[in-house]
Amino acid sequence: MTREDDEALSHFDTISDIRAFSHSRLDALHSRLASTFGEEASFAVVTCGSYGRLEASRQSDCDYFVIVDRQSGTSPPGYPHLQEIQQAINEVVGIEPSAGGAFATIHDVQDMLTNIGGTAESNHALTRRMLFLLEARAIYNAKLVDRARTSVLERYIHNEIAADNLARFLLNDLIRYYRTICVDFEYKTVEEGKAWAIRNIKLQFSRKLLYFSGVIAVAETEGLDAAQKRKRLAELLALSPLLRLHQVCGSHVDEALAEYDHFLGRLMRDDVRQTLNDPEVGPGSQNTEYRELKDRGEHFSHALERSLEQTYRPDSRIRHALLF
Repeated sequence: MTREDDEALSHFDTISDIRAFSHSRLDALHSRLASTFGEEASFAVVTCGSYGRLEASRQSDCDYFVIVDRQSGTSPPGYPHLQEIQQAINEVVGIEPSAGGAFATIHDVQDMLTNIGGTAESNHALTRRMLFLLEARAIYNAKLVDRARTSVLERYIHNEIAADNLARFLLNDLIRYYRTICVDFEYKTVEEGKAWAIRNIKLQFSRKLLYFSGVIAVAETEGLDAAQKRKRLAELLALSPLLRLHQVCGSHVDEALAEYDHFLGRLMRDDVRQTLNDPEVGPGSQNTEYRELKDRGEHFSHALERSLEQTYRPDSRIRHALLF
């Protein structure tokens, strides 16, 4: 299992600690799956969420899904061993993913290549595709995961695209995904009655970080031909969002990462999580824990904006593309 070089982020204490914790759990999970199924099989297992971003703590569940590629002829017609996979994750992580969501399910690679933006596409399908690109990490059969990422990027970036253009199709779908989760926040908190504060703070930090890490990956495609665009994106998207930001923006993103480090540290505390999950902490709340994170979320946003301005010149295509 490929491990990231964490040295570049080692001066952020909480980020460094949780990345070490995430690596240890994922290594254990990979070993458990490999001992059950062998080193390679006709399916892959990827994790998203905090484990995919290498931001997991002991309070984190492990969102995952299984990938097959039946068109390639390498996958059997039946489902892979979902029960054994779930059992392995329960043994290593101890916390099951939320029921009824986009995870703990099986998906053909071809499902991510069709109906993009069409009437048959569900929010779950959009979510899986975007999270697969932006934060998914292979915990079993990395070769199949790499091939799947290549296929999705080939769907977004046609050979005819000009070198001076950005990967606009991908950028537009990324923007659509980010705006969708912002709108879904209202539905989940108002109509489904889910905790408001914790979801609001995650929108302020982890969801925004994920979106921004995708934006700067697309920004890096300017001036490259189609094959080079796909190659550069594959390299960047294989990294965790935090390391992706650091690799592209360098020290320009340090201010934002310091705020994110603080956010992760607060979220690791049980008392803070309990407060943010309190249904009484809602819009306009003056709760001290919530207000402090909310205010720092605003600083985080401005710091990300400054890092974009410092990394890319005013006439860079990404500036215009984010508006029009």
